[in-house]
Amino acid sequence: MNLESFVGKKTGTYSETLKPEDVKAFCEAVGIPFNQEKIPPTYLTTLRTGEFDLLKEIGVPLPQILHGEQEYTYEKEIRPGSAIQFETEFTQVTKKEGKNGVMSFLIFTSKISSNGSLSATSKTTVVARGVG
Repeated sequence: MNLESFVGKKTGTYSETLKPEDVKAFCEAVGIPFNQEKIPPTYLTTLRTGEFDLLKEIGVPLPQILHGEQEYTYEKEIRPGSAIQFETEFTQVTKKEGKNGVMSFLIFTSKISSNGSLSATSKTTVVARGVG
């Protein structure tokens, strides 16, 4: 499988409203207080639809992946109840040979916008075992 040929592949734009009750449930699940003024920094983890759609499209089976790393950069605070749009791009692949075969490190970047301007960027690294 030539994963390099898929680098630059983007999803369409997804739209979602960040329901305050969902944000509150997330806060309770991770043990932090709910703040009506802004979502928790790691709440963007819930916006991974684009990553899963791209993994399916490029042919990487979910049972062969491990979550490697997550990074968030906020340009402005996002409030619970905000209407957001996001698009995900497959931005990089690096292959490494291990004792159990090839491991591919896939990087997905999502741009999250609200009211027409960039609010945040989420960068996810996924490790795919035996996929090269």
